[in-house]
Amino acid sequence: VFIFKKSANYDITSMDSPVLQQIKVGFEQDTPPESGLQIRGMVQRAVHFDIGGSNGESPTTMLDAVQNGRVDVMITWEPAIGAFLKNYPDLKVVGVPSERATGSPEQYSFPMSMGVREDETTLKNQLDEVIAKYQETLTSILTQHGVKLYTPQR
Repeated sequence: VFIFKKSANYDITSMDSPVLQQIKVGFEQDTPPESGLQIRGMVQRAVHFDIGGSNGESPTTMLDAVQNGRVDVMITWEPAIGAFLKNYPDLKVVGVPSERATGSPEQYSFPMSMGVREDETTLKNQLDEVIAKYQETLTSILTQHGVKLYTPQR
């Protein structure tokens, strides 16, 4: 997702939005947005955040960077920041479409799943049963924590 101050009122609808060439962009390192910025020659002037690393940065580090003006727009993974967004009512969230106007598609939205080893069919069946039985509860928990659920496009 793109995250920016509501007051900025940026017209950002894709990675190719012209305004991205004019403002300070932040992104979560080692993610598809980093590749998208590299394709467009923008990564060198962007600010990277190492959320999965050992330097202590957290999702709030990224949101604080937008709130305090260190970056104008942040590109990150919504499930990682969803639970924290309620503390940032002045920020706007816009989805990044999985497309590229000038070439092959870029993937920014991913279905989530669990996996088991190929020979662990008993465990797979047990997990499937738990998910089916508690689907409503699981959806409620995700929603409470700010995770938006999207229907995959086919």
